[in-house]
Amino acid sequence: MVGHCQGSAVAQALRVLLPDAEVRYRSLYGMRDRRAGIQAFLRQNAAADAVFASELAQGDLPEDARAHLMPTVLFAAFHPDLVYVGDAAGPAGRHVPSPVGSYHSALALYGFRRGLSAEDTLKLFCEPVYRHVGYLDAWEAATGTQLRLAREVGWDFGPLLARWSRRGAFMHSVNHPRMFVAADLARALLDRAAIPFVDFDIEPFLHDELLAQGSWPVYPEIGRVYGLSGGYSFLPRSRRGSRRPQPMTLGRFVAESFALYRQRRSAELSCPRVETWLAEAALPGDLGELAGVPNPR
Repeated sequence: MVGHCQGSAVAQALRVLLPDAEVRYRSLYGMRDRRAGIQAFLRQNAAADAVFASELAQGDLPEDARAHLMPTVLFAAFHPDLVYVGDAAGPAGRHVPSPVGSYHSALALYGFRRGLSAEDTLKLFCEPVYRHVGYLDAWEAATGTQLRLAREVGWDFGPLLARWSRRGAFMHSVNHPRMFVAADLARALLDRAAIPFVDFDIEPFLHDELLAQGSWPVYPEIGRVYGLSGGYSFLPRSRRGSRRPQPMTLGRFVAESFALYRQRRSAELSCPRVETWLAEAALPGDLGELAGVPNPR
């Protein structure tokens, strides 16, 4: 198995479904030369019965790899406020860290960039603002994106999305699914490779390793749209050797985000969505006005 963080979770599920098999996993992260790293891994495992790979590795796979590609699960409807913040003047893909790892709140960043206090920024987290920016009707766009990503590698995600949706919020964040999603992906890969396995409820045997990467809450106002209770508890990313991190409140998350932003150059705090909102800030009905926040001088 060659993949990213989702691939590691799927590899864990494969080991449970195939207890007598050896499942080897190679992460795409940390490879100085991705193509060379993938090809070396495949050479070391040339006798494998099947090769599974994330679609992110597709361009670096050798033509004779005959790999079964796995789509990336990317679903933002539960967490539409989650964004990455990048350094516009730095290398591509460089992200500014946040209080919970690498995930930021677009609304918190907007408040900081707009010159609001942390206290006034908290007022932006409300239903009128969510409705205005499209957070309450993000399902159709998220579904369309996910179905398209799956179709690009020959998968029909319709039945899987329907199955996962019946379980409630099936994502920890926009790019980290829960383990029952990883289990379904593992089953689908084995079916595609015609590898027999005895199916059963494997969830009790799985450690939710993606939860250690942090978890973003489903805001209550958004949760109500999908019949979920929701909340504002942010789970930070676990650090090696540390105790399990404690969830933080929205107030603490915003305050710590502001503290981090003050240490950065303005060029580092780039986010396309926030740039759009800032460009609209001088217009009537901007986000602050919707939340009853005085216009900063």
